Amino acid sequence: LVFDVEFLSDIVLPATSNTEGKIEQLDFIPGSNFLGMVAREYDEFNDSFGLFHSGAVRFGDATLLVEGEPTYKMPLSFFHEKLEKKKMVNHHLIEDFGAFKQLKQKRKGYITQTLKEVSVDYNYAQKSAYDREKRQSKEGAMYGYSAIPSGTKWQFVVSCDGVDEADVKRIEQNLLGKKRLGKSKSSQYGQVKISRATTTKRIKSRVTQTATTILYAKSRIALVDKEGNPSYNLKFLLDDLEESQIVWERSQIRTSTYTPYNRTMQRKTYSRVVINSGSVIVLQNLSQEQLKRLTYGVGIYLSEGFGELLLNPSFLEREGLFTLDDMTDTA
Repeated sequence: LVFDVEFLSDIVLPATSNTEGKIEQLDFIPGSNFLGMVAREYDEFNDSFGLFHSGAVRFGDATLLVEGEPTYKMPLSFFHEKLEKKKMVNHHLIEDFGAFKQLKQKRKGYITQTLKEVSVDYNYAQKSAYDREKRQSKEGAMYGYSAIPSGTKWQFVVSCDGVDEADVKRIEQNLLGKKRLGKSKSSQYGQVKISRATTTKRIKSRVTQTATTILYAKSRIALVDKEGNPSYNLKFLLDDLEESQIVWERSQIRTSTYTPYNRTMQRKTYSRVVINSGSVIVLQNLSQEQLKRLTYGVGIYLSEGFGELLLNPSFLEREGLFTLDDMTDTA
């Protein structure tokens, strides 16, 4: 099921549940938001436990949709010469690093399938808490919100595997229409409209057994070791992956930690250790069975959209220098 999301108002998507200090903003919509919209009617489904906890239904992250084209987080393997931001090279395909003066990693923004670059814009608003007794702004309680502007469009996918048809229809019914999203939904933020997608052209994995396999993290990845502890070690992508199969020197990953807030339980849950979307992992000498298992998703929290990989996407197989074109200045 593919859905489009249109922002009817500015949306605040903080990267952390903290309320003090400088708070980074997300440039995507986590799949957990859409899972939460559907889970409001948890007891109404025929198989609630299987639907929300088994990974049979996966609520993917929403990424930018620009001029009808789906976009992908900027791959961390994209590097450019310093001060030459449009001429890119795939780091894992560089044979002679001496041919470059100073390479710099491209970290922000999105690309389309045809290598057009798009960035996310934000509106900033300074606000103050209200003192009900004095009927004025509360002293020492200033704060600000960076919000993604209204009119921005996004797209996400809900994957269902072996789910009752009636439950699939109920998932769709719970998602379609006007919804509330993000932080500060009780003020002027948070109104979105979700509809069935008008375009569904998306890059698919190329599952071909070759000496080298390039993995693109389409979503965040949360790995755990054999004892269930969170880990950044890539050998836990698969149970039988050997250390010798990981090409560390050609892989580019970025990591982060955050602590989700569960509104139903009214408390923060366990901190999560994740590999960020856009990371590029290079593996070698994989079997056909290992390739197949990678396409199913890796790690944990699959229901919330984690663990989605693209195998050998076209934009990671470009050799030599290539150019990123501006699709629009911002989205």
